[in-house]
Amino acid sequence: MESPPPLSSSNIPPAYPYPPSVGPPRRSTGTNCLLWTLGGCGVLVLLMVLGGIFATKKVGHQFQGLFQSIGAAPICEQKLLEIRTGLQLYAKDHGGKFPPNLQVLVPNYLPDTTSFTYRPSDNDPPRTVFYKPPAPNAPGDTVVARFWLGTFHISDMQKQSIYLDLLKDGTIVEDQFVRQYLPERQIPGETPSRPHR
Repeated sequence: MESPPPLSSSNIPPAYPYPPSVGPPRRSTGTNCLLWTLGGCGVLVLLMVLGGIFATKKVGHQFQGLFQSIGAAPICEQKLLEIRTGLQLYAKDHGGKFPPNLQVLVPNYLPDTTSFTYRPSDNDPPRTVFYKPPAPNAPGDTVVARFWLGTFHISDMQKQSIYLDLLKDGTIVEDQFVRQYLPERQIPGETPSRPHR
């Protein structure tokens, strides 16, 4: 059997004969592909940055009350400790009874009324301690005095309030209350209203 002749440039037929007016296609330099890739990556980075900014603002707004309450807790706890001392001294002098209001404690049991209020910041109004004298036969875990530390939104339908409570037995505890808004039945064409709570 005869072997085929060796290949050379003279005996290889052109794979794609081109008419002389058109000529072979130009080779792509890849610039268009590179531009599309860079443009797509740039848009993705921009979207990620904008998403991060939006998420930070949303989370910061939702948890602003939580951050305020964390800062307020030690100050309010100190004020409740002062009130507790005044209440214990008053109860000792009055046969175990609690005063009808906290103003009675000043000046004999507390030097002034600064323990009754707390201002989270210069922009916020002062928050006053809530006081309710317990009944003589009330259990030890009855709330006697309460500071509201703050409220933050968990979601569009829930918010959480945080309190610091002074109990009848002298214990200071943190209390949390979650309020959930139920969606109202909406009449077509009307905007739903949210309860003011």
